[in-house]
Amino acid sequence: FCTVLEYCEGNDLDFYLKQHKLMSEKEARSIIMQVVNALKYLNEIRPPIIHYDLKP
Repeated sequence: FCTVLEYCEGNDLDFYLKQHKLMSEKEARSIIMQVVNALKYLNEIRPPIIHYDLKP
């Protein structure tokens, strides 16, 4: 078992959502699809990477 964290400059999704309480359906779908695609990628590589801390 290993934990690896990469530094990503900027704010997280929770901060963004709190700043943009109202957004278009198009923007919301875009955000959701980015998260889904990232999790799909992590699951498809071998060995898969399990994300234990998914939250907005």
